[in-house]
Amino acid sequence: MDKNNIDLQRLIEKVTKNTNANYKSVVQGTYAPRGSDEWLMSKMVKKVTQENYIDWLNVMLHGKYNQKKKARQYAKLLLGIE
Repeated sequence: MDKNNIDLQRLIEKVTKNTNANYKSVVQGTYAPRGSDEWLMSKMVKKVTQENYIDWLNVMLHGKYNQKKKARQYAKLLLGIE
């Protein structure tokens, strides 16, 4: 009886883990890690006005290395990370 409970518990845990949308996105490689450029872009679009976001995004996509670095720092400051 005890062994059946353990097996049932493991089955429930596996099903729960494998049906979790966040877990699936990490396994499939579609998850943008916190602090990555993709993650910052998705958060900044909600944080600033559309005009400011477009300006910031242009720097992130087309700016020089130092400009991109400053844009990342600005985004992290606004989002309260690091």
